[in-house]
Amino acid sequence: MHRCKANFMHVCWTPHLKKYFQHTTLFLLLLPCAATAQEKIESDRPTETQSAQTVTRKMFQLESGVVYRRLESGGYSFQHPEVLVRYGVFKNLELRARATAETQKLKSENINRYGLEPVEVGVKWEIAQKPQQYAVALLGHVGIPKLSSTDHDPHKTYVRWRALAEHNVGEKLKLEYNAGMDWSSEDQEQNWIAAFSPLYELSDKWLLYGEVYSFFQKQALPQHQARVGLEYFISANVELDLNAGAGLNKAAPRYFWNAGFGFRL
Repeated sequence: MHRCKANFMHVCWTPHLKKYFQHTTLFLLLLPCAATAQEKIESDRPTETQSAQTVTRKMFQLESGVVYRRLESGGYSFQHPEVLVRYGVFKNLELRARATAETQKLKSENINRYGLEPVEVGVKWEIAQKPQQYAVALLGHVGIPKLSSTDHDPHKTYVRWRALAEHNVGEKLKLEYNAGMDWSSEDQEQNWIAAFSPLYELSDKWLLYGEVYSFFQKQALPQHQARVGLEYFISANVELDLNAGAGLNKAAPRYFWNAGFGFRL
């Protein structure tokens, strides 16, 4: 435990990351004054499972945070930060862009990587919805190798896509499902993903959620993982999130945690 904590502190509290949190905290304290929307913000970032909801037309949404994963091999990966920008173009269509700065140390392969992963651009298209009952959507991202650091350059364009679905079970409980093809930044290979997440509204301010998900890749063991977390809504337009989880088999990360925020204008 002591060795893990030392690695974490060495990676996390860089001057760049300190400045990021300082600016973020100040912005979040001021932002509620500008809140205008009534429906609560729907964020994609806290969990691997993506929501089937799109951003409202002509609204801008930003989601950001940090993710730390401790690997079974003894190495780690740390995203510092991950940033997702979303903009509602039509009632059921949004444009998206994702950028992630990541440090990886893979002891088993003697690999150390640092810098910007390929910037990804994409769309989410909500193809069916019945308010307060269900929604179905398609999500697609394209990774741009030229917009990345040398350490994370995959030397080829790649694609992520998913089918997204969700339905409400009563007034407090919602179930979300994902299935599709994803991208592994560690070995730069495509893999399949299946994810399931129940979300329970504890109050107007607090949301409790759990998640189980798996990655499948050719000629490799599947990775099964689970997590639990909380979202806190400062206002309808601003949320904070925190979650933690662990791998369910040896191929998955040993444990991980995730903290961040989202806002829309």
